[in-house]
Amino acid sequence: MRDDIDRRDDQASRHRHTAAKRVLTFAALLFLGGCSQTMNIETASVRQTAPVETAFVIPPPGGPAIVAVIQERQGRSATQQVLLASDSSTPGEDGFHVSISARSGDRIPTPHNINAGMRAALPGTRMVTSPYLTQNRYGPFGYAVGRGGRSDLCLYAWQTIQSRSTLFANQGKVDVRLRLCRARATETQLLAVMYGYTINAFLAEGQWNPYEPAPLPDAVGQRGSEIYPGGANGPAMVLLETAEANPAPRARREKRAVSAQPASRVIVPSPQETEVPPPPPVDVAPTVIVPPPPGS
Repeated sequence: MRDDIDRRDDQASRHRHTAAKRVLTFAALLFLGGCSQTMNIETASVRQTAPVETAFVIPPPGGPAIVAVIQERQGRSATQQVLLASDSSTPGEDGFHVSISARSGDRIPTPHNINAGMRAALPGTRMVTSPYLTQNRYGPFGYAVGRGGRSDLCLYAWQTIQSRSTLFANQGKVDVRLRLCRARATETQLLAVMYGYTINAFLAEGQWNPYEPAPLPDAVGQRGSEIYPGGANGPAMVLLETAEANPAPRARREKRAVSAQPASRVIVPSPQETEVPPPPPVDVAPTVIVPPPPGS
């Protein structure tokens, strides 16, 4: 009887030992398996860096070069900051801010938000808005210029490209902002970037086409409408130099910078200045002096 009890005790002990070994073996396998697996870490931010070649806009040949692209996607729209190489001492980053949307009515730009964007891009820099109509291959755009750090000239330009929406068609929108500062640059050199950039992206939707041209202003070609000469080769700089020579009160200067809409008159480039030659010389017979008759 005693032998049977001892045998049962030995079997139970062996079972417990075997179960404990199995538990330890399973725990070791779980530990080793966890160590061998690769952890996939995800970020919660919707803003991501993107390859330079995927930039929504490309600067004109000759630069400035693209150094980085930061992209954000939200629903049926996408936004990019296309950062550009810079040699300026003005605080901030040069580059394009581009938004592509499936709807043309989203966030229509106003003088208020244009001015807010200008202040954010160029804090502490007094900007003067050009009143002249300027237009590149995508349509009209507005801009302002100001003196930046040391010898810098800064440009802030804005352009919204969209066709007219109807009840049955909404063809989307492209919104472009450019902040550009250059040492010892001229206004014409800075504007060349706004005139020469190329849009390099589109939405793959059947109706997306914001490039339908808008009709000409009513004043063009109509009697009774004044059209003054002017151009992009210096009018805004004249305005800037005048403002610096005759400083206005702060409130008045800020009001001038807020005005984002061009003047109602249409400005066309002035013709090239030409030197008018003098008239050809006229051959004149020599003068003969006739003496008075005697006794007169």
